[in-house]
Amino acid sequence: MYYKHPTLFGKQSTVDTCVDVLARTFDTSRASLNVGMLVPEMGCEDVLDTSKLKWVLVIEKEAVFRTLTSSDLWHTISEEGLLITGRGYPDVATRLLLNRVHSHLSFDEASAIPFHALVDFDPDGLLIFTTYRDGSKKFSHNSQNMTIPDLCWTGIKSDNVMAATSLHYNQCLPALSIRDRRKALNKLEACYMQTNEVETELAKELRTMLMLNVKAEIEHLDIEFGGVVGWVQKSVIATSSGTGRSPTQASDRDCRSHILT
Repeated sequence: MYYKHPTLFGKQSTVDTCVDVLARTFDTSRASLNVGMLVPEMGCEDVLDTSKLKWVLVIEKEAVFRTLTSSDLWHTISEEGLLITGRGYPDVATRLLLNRVHSHLSFDEASAIPFHALVDFDPDGLLIFTTYRDGSKKFSHNSQNMTIPDLCWTGIKSDNVMAATSLHYNQCLPALSIRDRRKALNKLEACYMQTNEVETELAKELRTMLMLNVKAEIEHLDIEFGGVVGWVQKSVIATSSGTGRSPTQASDRDCRSHILT
């Protein structure tokens, strides 16, 4: 839409805002307006076969996603695991898809599947995690279809950073920028407004991050832990178990993302 009338809209974000306002006005979803549809919408006849699924891993970065899906490990466990990436801050389509998968799995607590998140150890990584888990202010009107309350922040965390045996590497970790510290302090203040266990852990990690004044990317796992593949084996696969689910017909919710199984 923007590229058809660039002079009128000026920038892509203007179009996004207009579409969001229209969706709220008509109390409907962006997809129902047929704007920005990337793949066909899932309907009542579509099926999600999760009978062998044991875990789901949400990954911040596409590069890490591709590293995992091209590994020998993935070829042996692809039927029992699901990898999803939003390539940074997740778009609406990715969040809708993840919520759709979660809703399909979690109504039966006896066979609920653990949802893990792997993000950078920096303020943006933590905000990406909470966007998946709690939603965002911008789409608060549709949060019930775009959140994963059970999402677990599995890594990376301060203990992963401090566990590295290479003192030289740790000394070379980038320092928090002024922007990073401002984001961390804002998020820390928001954590203090909550009393649940997850927010308590987030507050603890943010305080550690601010005290150390460093940040670390997921690629930090390449220094220790056998790389990201080894970390997934230890922190996701070995700690996850599930009996799987029988194929169930999908609801008519929107479902599209960058995904490989």
